Amino acid sequence: MNNIYLILKFDDRYLLVPQSDIELVETISTFTQYGLEAMVFNLNKDLLIQNSNQCKFIVLFKSTMVALLCEEVEKIKIDETEIQELSPVMRLSKSPITHLVTYKDQIACVCKGKTLVKYLLKL
Repeated sequence: MNNIYLILKFDDRYLLVPQSDIELVETISTFTQYGLEAMVFNLNKDLLIQNSNQCKFIVLFKSTMVALLCEEVEKIKIDETEIQELSPVMRLSKSPITHLVTYKDQIACVCKGKTLVKYLLKL
């Protein structure tokens, strides 16, 4: 079975989120023209808040007014057999990351949109 994910790139980290968990992806300048208000987060590769001017896109999560800034966003199809669940030893209790996948010869993290939003709101 193939699923469609959005790859969110920030601070040299690839984070995959199911496309069905995303409401909107826009450039930052276009998003501000909509006049929408959202809690916007800018993360580093350790999933901690940072200040960076490299982000060009804003990703708004479904059913929330929570958004994440990203340098790049790409839509891909991934076969579920390519996604590997994190072993219990590798899981961090507060981390939204639940799975890993190889993307562009790197390890990319995978999480659900709702899990990521809950994590962001606790930062």
